[in-house]
Amino acid sequence: MNCVEEHRVKPTVLIIAPDYPYPPSEGGLLRVYHLIASLKDTYTVDLLALSSPTLPSPSSYPSLNHCCQRIDIIPAIFPKKDLRSQLHRIMYCIHHRLSPRSDVYVNNIVMRQVANTLAGRSYDLAILEHSWIANYYPLVQDVLSSSGIIILDLHNIESDLKKEFATYSDNFPRSWIDHMFARFAIHQERRWLPMFDHLFTTSDHDKQRIETILYGSEQPNSNSRISVIPNGIDVEFYKSIYQNSGQRKRLLFCGGLDFPPNRTAVELLVRRVFPQVRTVHKDCELWIVGKDDPHWTKPQMDGVTFTGFVDDIRPYIDDATMILAPILNGSGTRFKVLEAWAARRPLIATTKAVEGLNATAMTHFWLANTAAEFVEGINQILLAPEQTRKMLDAAYQFVNAHYDVHMIGERFRETLAALSHEPKHLTPST
Repeated sequence: MNCVEEHRVKPTVLIIAPDYPYPPSEGGLLRVYHLIASLKDTYTVDLLALSSPTLPSPSSYPSLNHCCQRIDIIPAIFPKKDLRSQLHRIMYCIHHRLSPRSDVYVNNIVMRQVANTLAGRSYDLAILEHSWIANYYPLVQDVLSSSGIIILDLHNIESDLKKEFATYSDNFPRSWIDHMFARFAIHQERRWLPMFDHLFTTSDHDKQRIETILYGSEQPNSNSRISVIPNGIDVEFYKSIYQNSGQRKRLLFCGGLDFPPNRTAVELLVRRVFPQVRTVHKDCELWIVGKDDPHWTKPQMDGVTFTGFVDDIRPYIDDATMILAPILNGSGTRFKVLEAWAARRPLIATTKAVEGLNATAMTHFWLANTAAEFVEGINQILLAPEQTRKMLDAAYQFVNAHYDVHMIGERFRETLAALSHEPKHLTPST
């Protein structure tokens, strides 16, 4: 190897994320954190985050400083939660035909700060995390090298998410507003997504949905500009969890309560599922672990504990007999499912909860789509826990084979390497 090869300069990549991805305490943050970590040895990484770190860093994960050459933070300003501020926000979104939360970033002050921060730089690659910031495309295009490419990483399908929020809302004005926001999201997706050189989705299911939105009934050519980069889980991270939870009867739900699908799931568990379980298992407990939403009134019942945000989920999984995922709406793929498999805990989940993960019901998880089916699954596992061993082994092998973060990282790097050698996508005129 000659000196030139030995000291070859790494390609430079700019990652713009709506949330600062450390500590990686929830799904979207975990995805961005693991993708950045997978690039540190082959790319020079600059991170620009549109929010500030708000919590102490857990020692469980290495700092992002070890992965990034430069970290810039330009926090967007979120509107207050009072009624007047929220009504003003809705009117702003309607006027500009925006879907929340993209409205927070379509802000001249923030975008000007981003442009000033990036001025004079040059990158071989730019990755925008989430469709909320797709409108940063023209700004990022100005800091690309002549052969550079821009990728949009779609954590979910925003238009689908808003449609499902509307479907599951029991409040008429709220459901009407969400239907309107779903239309705005589709408009944004059809406007911005074709401009990017490449798109990433988390599953084949989401890839097909994006193709339908972009191409309608027409089939895209074989050289699709959409690649699937699944969410990955660090299986090794969960090795410390005991495989036997002892004689406890503790049910666990993980998820931030600031996310509507998680609130719907908690309502189902506390109001309809857990009361029936307690009639048979008086000593059973239900623990809800995740960030609180101070503007939502939590349903209360004896035996139910809300922990709020925790730095490390592992002690709570360690104490759990099983993990429940009664997700009825949403988009993308769910880390709470991958966590259950990696930690070798029985999982009872809806079809929606495992959407896009290609898992097999009753082989990798217990399928339940109604309150009665959740009650039946919980009773079966509590009364005969030894019968779940085969399922736990199958799920653990499955997550190792398909969703381990190291394997996903390798797939991510290979995809980027292939894209860097393809002809640059020509942006359609508008």
